[in-house]
Amino acid sequence: MSEDKIKCVECGSEYVVNKKFMLCEEDNYKRLHKGKSKQQVYAERSLLRVSQRQISPNKKEGTRNKFNKPKNRINPISSKNKYHLYSGEILSRAELNIRLIQVYQLIDQEREPVCEGCGRNLPLSHSHIISRANRRDLICEKDNIQLHCFGSYNNCHEKWERCNLNEIVVMKDFERNMLYIRQVDTYLYNKILAKFLPSI
Repeated sequence: MSEDKIKCVECGSEYVVNKKFMLCEEDNYKRLHKGKSKQQVYAERSLLRVSQRQISPNKKEGTRNKFNKPKNRINPISSKNKYHLYSGEILSRAELNIRLIQVYQLIDQEREPVCEGCGRNLPLSHSHIISRANRRDLICEKDNIQLHCFGSYNNCHEKWERCNLNEIVVMKDFERNMLYIRQVDTYLYNKILAKFLPSI
């Protein structure tokens, strides 16, 4: 006994997906979308997305939304900030950075490529005796910069920055560094000496 095949009411296709309305997939889609085909619906959605990407007149220019994200960029160095150096010069931040690079190059030419704290020939860094944060005016002073090894926890650069007495006293340039600090910043010199008092 052979059964009659179910056919679509609209187009006569044998591939019926909606048995209640007796419709194939395409005709059922049209029924659900007010008689529009898939191509028409997709074209409308695409136009809607394009219109949403444009900034609406109610929003201010440059506001953030998911289509208008600001690009990552590096902020330019401001020329407004002025730095008063120990020598009496006044430089902008950009000029200060250029001067510091020149001082680093000069130090590299004049001094041997050996750590001044331990004498080892390891990767070297330019280490400030008085830190850049404490005295902005001494950033570009050649005498305030030592060549110290770096790259591990026990390197001279880290030891000097930690300012642990047991570590810095053993460094070869300790006496020279302390003499420089005494000449330039007596308050900092006395502060370091005060750390020795409990041990005496």
